[in-house]
Amino acid sequence: ARCEAEAENRVARAEATIRDVEQKARHWTMTAEKHCKAMEAKAEDHVARCEAEAENRVARAEATIRDVEQKARHWTMTAEKHCKAMEAKAEDHVARCEAEA
Repeated sequence: ARCEAEAENRVARAEATIRDVEQKARHWTMTAEKHCKAMEAKAEDHVARCEAEAENRVARAEATIRDVEQKARHWTMTAEKHCKAMEAKAEDHVARCEAEA
């Protein structure tokens, strides 16, 4: 009888240990899943912020390109006007020199 009682005690302790281990395993599994979800959310947030920053940089670059193109057109037109004015002055000078000669 004493052996049976001891055996039953051991079985009961073993079953309690199994339940405890199973409970801890569920707890750590849930903790790991929560941690993974949190890390995924952080990663998604980081990707979204990087994409937004990239879009901003592209928009700024495109605006800079448009500005440079506009300035280039302005300076090209200014240079062309200056050249035409210089040609006109040169032609006028040549005409005056020829008239004096």
